[in-house]
Amino acid sequence: AHEDFTKRVKSLKVHLEDLTAKKVHWDARYDLRRFLAPGDSPRLLETTPAVPNIGDRRRFLTLCPPEGGGPHTYELSVTALDLQDNPIEYFTD
Repeated sequence: AHEDFTKRVKSLKVHLEDLTAKKVHWDARYDLRRFLAPGDSPRLLETTPAVPNIGDRRRFLTLCPPEGGGPHTYELSVTALDLQDNPIEYFTD
């Protein structure tokens, strides 16, 4: 991992939206440091829980457009936040 990123990152903010249906499929924040063992680098594991009470949809909704409908357009943004919850300038949306 990039040394500056590893030192600065505290959490990741994710937002996934179906722009066609105007529906949010995922909106959450993950604390990458909360469950670290001493000496481990910050990372997002499949089992890392979303931070409670932050985000509108902390559980990911699957991408299943209606059968027989047209294609859907999705937008995913991921922002890395530092220890003061500020976006890390080289890792935003």
